[in-house]
Amino acid sequence: MHCSVQSLAGFRSLFPNSHNSSGKIDANPATIQVVVPYTILLVSPLAELRHTIEKALMDMPVEVASARSGEEARQSILETKPQIAIVSDTLNHDECFILCEILRKVHRREPFQIILAVTDVHEDLLERALNGVIDDFYITSDPMAALKLRVQAAIRRINDHETVSGEREYYRRAARQEEELTSKALDETLALREMVEASQQSPRIDPVTGLLRESAMLEEVDTEVERAVRSLNTVSGFIVSVDQSDTLRNTHGAEAMNRLMAQFGRAFQHGLRKYDLAGQYGKEGILVALPGTDLLLGEDVAGRFAGVLRRLVSQSSVFSESVTLSFGVAVFSDGETREQWLNRASASLARAQSLGGGRVETEEDPPNAYAVWKAARGD
Repeated sequence: MHCSVQSLAGFRSLFPNSHNSSGKIDANPATIQVVVPYTILLVSPLAELRHTIEKALMDMPVEVASARSGEEARQSILETKPQIAIVSDTLNHDECFILCEILRKVHRREPFQIILAVTDVHEDLLERALNGVIDDFYITSDPMAALKLRVQAAIRRINDHETVSGEREYYRRAARQEEELTSKALDETLALREMVEASQQSPRIDPVTGLLRESAMLEEVDTEVERAVRSLNTVSGFIVSVDQSDTLRNTHGAEAMNRLMAQFGRAFQHGLRKYDLAGQYGKEGILVALPGTDLLLGEDVAGRFAGVLRRLVSQSSVFSESVTLSFGVAVFSDGETREQWLNRASASLARAQSLGGGRVETEEDPPNAYAVWKAARGD
């Protein structure tokens, strides 16, 4: 049996926005919303019970498709596509629960509601049902108003679920679109960066060490110094140089010296952070800038690389452990120029070499910002 229910009275309790504050139906075509009725699958072998339930739901926004058995209900599911099922326990006990389990499995991805119509209250039976496959129940001996309230509650649960699902899908799509746009922007940025780096590779990169040429290095240092001043951050650095480099070059040849410098360059490329800077400085020196580090951290990093480079020298088939390196460390002070900072690092390097080489020296008395400012004014 298939019963269509179209009364406007039942729409008011579930859809209050379909009428205005005076209680009259809003006849404005622009504001009237078409309400699609819900389909209820009613399953009971008792004709009188089916007729009573159908009559009770006449004034609600639902269509009732009736079935007399579990078999008829299974055939009706594909035809009627119900959102709610009212299953009577007057079916065979096992058939009732089997049907509920089938309905739940078929609609496992949908906000499907199952209401069990019980003639006799068995607490263990209801507890089993509520903990398993059904969403609600009503006692058939109660007034039909109780059934209507159960159906209204089921409809609200369906609407709430669809609202939440819609919001989740909206945010899921938004997140996916944002991720796609971000990925596309990143790909374009990387492609552009690769193009720029390819076009600038020859003039900016030293072919021997793989580090920045001196001119490019100083440009990057200027940028880092400006950033440190704006952000009130610190930046330290050091200059490393092979002691007695001219003598070593004359003794072992330029090619052997270049191979050693290439090893040093790879060590800095692999050992520094991605935002640290390393490049040529002077004839045989390498300048390293360390954003976000103070003098003590700069000294620690220089000491670590002193050990790394010393091991590289000891592993060389040409050079012996007698080859040493000196490091001069200094920290940039707000108010001074890049030249002043690097001059102090060079002075630390010269002091390390004057003390016999093979050591790390830091500036003895780093200037403070106030002293630098006074010096700039000529005070």
